[in-house]
Amino acid sequence: MPFSHLFPSAAKSHIRNGTFTQPLDHFDGSTNVTFEQRFWYTLEHLDAKRKPDSVVPLIVYDGGETSGDNRLSNLRSGVVNDIARAVQGIPIILEHRYYGESFPDRKLIGPGEAWRVDQLRWLNNRQALEDSARFVRELKIKGVEDDLRAPHQPVIYYGGSYAGTRAAHMRALYPDVIFGGIASSAVLAAIDDFPAYFAPIARGSTSDCTQSLQSAIAWMDSILAPEPERGQVQPLRSLAATQQLQSLFGLSELSDPADFANALTSLLGSFQGLNWDAHQRDPTWTSYCRNATRNPFSGPLPPTDGSYHEPIEGREVPLEVSRLATFMRKSIVEPCTKKESAEECFGTGDWTRYTNVTGLDDLSERVSWTFQYCTTWGFLQTSPRVSTPAKDARTYHVSMPKLLSALVDREYMSRVCRQGFPAGEHYKMPESPNVDWVNELGSFALSSSRLAIINGQYDPWRPASGHSEEYAFGGARHDSLDRPFILIPDCWHHCDSNTQRKDGDAPPKRVADVQAREVQFVKHWLQSFERK
Repeated sequence: MPFSHLFPSAAKSHIRNGTFTQPLDHFDGSTNVTFEQRFWYTLEHLDAKRKPDSVVPLIVYDGGETSGDNRLSNLRSGVVNDIARAVQGIPIILEHRYYGESFPDRKLIGPGEAWRVDQLRWLNNRQALEDSARFVRELKIKGVEDDLRAPHQPVIYYGGSYAGTRAAHMRALYPDVIFGGIASSAVLAAIDDFPAYFAPIARGSTSDCTQSLQSAIAWMDSILAPEPERGQVQPLRSLAATQQLQSLFGLSELSDPADFANALTSLLGSFQGLNWDAHQRDPTWTSYCRNATRNPFSGPLPPTDGSYHEPIEGREVPLEVSRLATFMRKSIVEPCTKKESAEECFGTGDWTRYTNVTGLDDLSERVSWTFQYCTTWGFLQTSPRVSTPAKDARTYHVSMPKLLSALVDREYMSRVCRQGFPAGEHYKMPESPNVDWVNELGSFALSSSRLAIINGQYDPWRPASGHSEEYAFGGARHDSLDRPFILIPDCWHHCDSNTQRKDGDAPPKRVADVQAREVQFVKHWLQSFERK
């Protein structure tokens, strides 16, 4: 039996956990090694008086590209828990292979201790999707006599971001066992070079904040990348001016100016962490905008403001650059460099952090998703290319808001794929990710009955979703109970997933309304369920 063992947790939390034995290779017979896939669930919503052999909906939350431990709050509160309560079902968190502790025994899959491409080659969409299908086909839970296997019971599959795409793919590829899917912030299209990630950041922030940042980046690039169309090759760059600029940010030790430019992604990435719930909100972006948009004409700045720096090679440092440098140094750079060197914090010269990883924590947190985007997904978050006239000198290439230095180009962002994953005996990293595997399943147009597509208006991943303004006409689809297609206004990355905790903020109406709709359409779907 694939079910191996179960460890009930403290009764107070009502959360139990278990493991499910999975073959590492479902298809090709390349190995007979297995691994234990972790899952968590609660039975508190089951009707104690239900009739024998009654319908018990399973609401599976795909853990995605992180440890399943990080999703457990969704069994205490969250839309998956709310749906399970409403339909008297069992909410389940299912950990993805090669994350958390759902790994094979390293000793059984090749010599050595490091996890390299030969040991990672079973981390792909096809194998991981079959994990989920096999789990719901054969699931047994101790203490529940009902036959919980799909399709005997209806399975509603939920995921956010990458896991949201998995929810859509599960519904499309396994309609016999996945009765319905909810794809929140799903990146339905895999895109190799992805500067569009930054477009919703510009749209979703105040205009003065994004203007301040774009102004700062443009001035910095006049030093770092005076010929922006040339990417990494900058013969006109002044090394002295570059060193002075890096010093403003506390990053003079970085040997590669592109690493310095890329350090800014720590700030930009914090936008994705915005949330209506203060307990889950990353305050970094809001703090930066508040700092960057103080009125410079309201009187002299205090001496401790840090918004003035000495000229660089005779050029006055603009206020926008000074404020950005001060904020980055205090909020992002110094908290790391107090413990490690600048190179360890922001440099890319040491590839042993990928090639010599032996611990599961580092593998799960750093290597697994990098391997996946290098092999399949792309999503290299690059600076938009310079808009230059086409051959007829009248047409310009389409560009986007420029929130990142031109040095952060595809050549730079793909270094990790080339140097962090050297070729093995059985597997070699492709030159470019095989995005066709994803896109052939429907890409922006992927649709199915009983599949909900939900996005936030300002989600940085929206350009790769069904609501993409750049590639999918902003989401030109009909919204219905059978095929919900919902865009949450003034919202961010899978912002429908969390609901109010006892100590948390209540969802704003725009979010609460969508969560109520999720309960409504799942109930509607279940009305058509028939046992097989």
